[in-house]
Amino acid sequence: MKSDTNHNVPMEIKPLADQLLNDALPRLVSTVDKYFTVACNRCMPGLQPLLLGELNRRIRNIQRLLHSIVHLADASSALHFQSLVSVVQGDVRADIEFEKACDQQDQLWLLSETFYWNCARCLAILYGEGVSKKLAADGIDLPGLCRAKKPFINVSFVRHKQIEHPEAFGGSLAVGATTSGPLLGERDEGGTICDMGLYANALEFVELVCSRVASAE
Repeated sequence: MKSDTNHNVPMEIKPLADQLLNDALPRLVSTVDKYFTVACNRCMPGLQPLLLGELNRRIRNIQRLLHSIVHLADASSALHFQSLVSVVQGDVRADIEFEKACDQQDQLWLLSETFYWNCARCLAILYGEGVSKKLAADGIDLPGLCRAKKPFINVSFVRHKQIEHPEAFGGSLAVGATTSGPLLGERDEGGTICDMGLYANALEFVELVCSRVASAE
């Protein structure tokens, strides 16, 4: 597998990964930072300050998670391939390499699930579902943003069907790294799940969040 030694990202996943890390993520953080600064200068009732702070923190967590996921997906794919080669060649290190590959896959699954949970919470806050109206009548919408119907985008789809309710949709699947990022819920033709890949899902999430925040009055 050829790789770009300057970025340590396989050539086949470089376009989406680079777009995500070098363009989309910096734009996401910058957009939310600007909104955070403006909103903090307003008088915020109820739970607005807490929700705003949580949104800002989760966006930064998403940035860290995605950098870790891209790096780990690269390392995991390379190690998994090497472990298979070692098995075929009868290398005595095959079992050790296979164990390491499995451990990295577990880490990748954990980071991917955490990414999707953070995305779901961010969308809930942005669309006025951060706190139940039964618990707080005022200050549940962010400054300048009125409650609106939350779009059911790909990150919502994977989080709801493959992570939160796998029992209803055929069970959890093994994570795998592809050109569009780790897959948690890919299905063959005719299946009920169709995960577009974490990188592709993250790019869609970034566009929605930036659009939503930019609409703040």
